[in-house]
Amino acid sequence: ATWGGTLPPAGAMVVIPAGRTVVLDTATPALAGLTIEGTLVAAPDADIAITSNYVYVKGGRLQIGTASQPYLRNATI
Repeated sequence: ATWGGTLPPAGAMVVIPAGRTVVLDTATPALAGLTIEGTLVAAPDADIAITSNYVYVKGGRLQIGTASQPYLRNATI
């Protein structure tokens, strides 16, 4: 829903802005870059994959499970 119901296209430079939380519940297309200034959280009930030339966590957070709720699905970066 973040991008109007469609994923960013292959080759896109994606920025998750500060103050925004995005829940990833699928595989991304091959991105040129992913910058996380806000929060990117893996959906606990889905296999996820991030394909990108780089993933830059710039003051934000990339969360794939927690100590109290481990991620039990497949995550590929």
